[in-house]
Amino acid sequence: MINLSFVWIIAIVGEFDTERLTIGIIAFSVFASRMYLQVHFPTDILGGIIIALAWATLAVWIIQAGGNR
Repeated sequence: MINLSFVWIIAIVGEFDTERLTIGIIAFSVFASRMYLQVHFPTDILGGIIIALAWATLAVWIIQAGGNR
């Protein structure tokens, strides 16, 4: 989950479209491989994605708020 949070932070803050595309492909491939290998239930993966998005959004918000001081 922590790795996915960093991926989302980089995707949100990233400057180049190729970086965002690459990160999106990596995130999707991890999601798809976990589903294919039946390592986790789909709800586990979706829950992890939601938590990672919330964590990344909070981290970006804190970073941006700190930059305004």
